[in-house]
Amino acid sequence: MKNSALIARALLALPVVFLCNKAFAEDQCQLQQYTSVPITLTASHHIFVPASLDGTEFQFLLMTGTFATIISHGAADQLGLHAVLSRKFDAYGFKGPIRGFKVTIGEMKLGTLAIHNIDLAYSDTPDVTKADEELDKAQIAGKKFGGDLALSALNESDVEIDLNAKKLNVFSSDHCDGAGLYWAQRGVVADIHEEDRYRIVFRTTLNGKDFPSELVTSFGQTTISWRKANALGISPESPGVTLVANSASGEARKDALSDYVLQTLQIGGEKLSNFPIKIQEFKIAKPPDTGSRINRNDENVEVSIGTDFLMLNRVYIAPREHKMYFTPYTAEEKRAIAAGVVSID
Repeated sequence: MKNSALIARALLALPVVFLCNKAFAEDQCQLQQYTSVPITLTASHHIFVPASLDGTEFQFLLMTGTFATIISHGAADQLGLHAVLSRKFDAYGFKGPIRGFKVTIGEMKLGTLAIHNIDLAYSDTPDVTKADEELDKAQIAGKKFGGDLALSALNESDVEIDLNAKKLNVFSSDHCDGAGLYWAQRGVVADIHEEDRYRIVFRTTLNGKDFPSELVTSFGQTTISWRKANALGISPESPGVTLVANSASGEARKDALSDYVLQTLQIGGEKLSNFPIKIQEFKIAKPPDTGSRINRNDENVEVSIGTDFLMLNRVYIAPREHKMYFTPYTAEEKRAIAAGVVSID
């Protein structure tokens, strides 16, 4: 499956109990696990997890950085939903306006976690439709493509992404602060901005310069805009910039996707050297009459931390605490993750 198609686009409690502070009672510090589901990591470094819609099993692309869970065209057709899509909405993506609809599903189930009467988005924008059609033909771990799973669908629960164990774990957010880093004594903490509970935005230092960044798992590789690259003194003519040819035309334009290697990338207390990235022009924009801060250049988040970061770190996201905890994998674990990627048939 082409990378371009991917980029275009009653709870069962399992308690884990430990004491995190003597001042808290044991029940207040309890970390309660709702569910755990297997992860499929593809050769293009995208994460798929199984989920069912009204009893029908699908594979969903894990999508941090989006506000709504999206149902694919193939899944909507299979469930007979195309005829009842009537509530229209408009959104904006990396390629501009997205026209879409909302539909309510009676039950979406992720492992043992059941979410009832959930609103899913459905888009008939040509770029989205084309990407859906390509993925609808794929088999991911023996199941058909169902769409994009947003963290907002998990009712603001804590989420752990462990690519070494190949697990997505979902926990209750009702626990004492810091309980999420339950697997190790040593860990790194990054503060998540509080303005948008559906996005994981934090500070990242690139080549010594500080930028707001967002964890975007739909990007297999960490990506920054040309505008932010220019702020680092990087231009299409800079040494080390490799322009990537357009797959359709075979041409490499100066404002197109490019490869580059950062000297350093730092999140929290972890500093990574010689970190490869992609550079491209982000085209997110809302109409000027909305009053959205997204139009202000100093407010734009144009650094997207991709799945390549998750291949280096075990991550726990705690929205209520506004924290992201992570621990670097060992060299052996990193090799196992790289060796465990699969192709989509």
